Amino acid sequence: MGRSNGLKVSSQWDETDPSIEDEILEAYSELAGEEDLHLNQLEELFHRLQIPGCFTRQLLQSVDQFYAILDSGASINLKDTSHLMVVFMVQNLTITDPQVTSIHECLDIVDIDKLLTRGTKLIKFRDNYQHITDTWRLFGCKENDTLTIPQLQKIKEELNVEVSDQMLIDMVSCGKEFNFEGACVGILTFGEILGKLGELDAR
Repeated sequence: MGRSNGLKVSSQWDETDPSIEDEILEAYSELAGEEDLHLNQLEELFHRLQIPGCFTRQLLQSVDQFYAILDSGASINLKDTSHLMVVFMVQNLTITDPQVTSIHECLDIVDIDKLLTRGTKLIKFRDNYQHITDTWRLFGCKENDTLTIPQLQKIKEELNVEVSDQMLIDMVSCGKEFNFEGACVGILTFGEILGKLGELDAR
């Protein structure tokens, strides 16, 4: 593990995995052939890869909102968190030029390299689904729940859940450092935090 601001960070979690990349490329090829893959095909791709919906729901909601904004002719409202998620999704999954400032100039063609990066994480979540959800349930949470950091701390104290104080401290520090969902933690962010902390290494 490496260290960042005193926090132990797994060196394995962000590593590429050739077998996972091959799985993604095979599903991509079966779905798109030699054509481009578009954002509105991601749901089918994730289905073929058998990725649990709790890990893709937010991303697919952003895809739907992207097309809704295009169809309506509206502009992006940067004060709207859901709109910011759309911008983040476009920047991190498509071939759209980073210099593009209008949502209506964005391309919905998926960048294969970006897909491999994001898809690798999603498959790691899939492969560790049981461990992630079991740990999440220790906090009394269902898959679609979100918690603030203070709520995590309070629930741990009230339920006396079997999560060490040090792990919770690391989890809180990791959530703040990587700022996945701001002050809130959902199961996707929770899984990412577990991965960053090495909880999913070589499982």
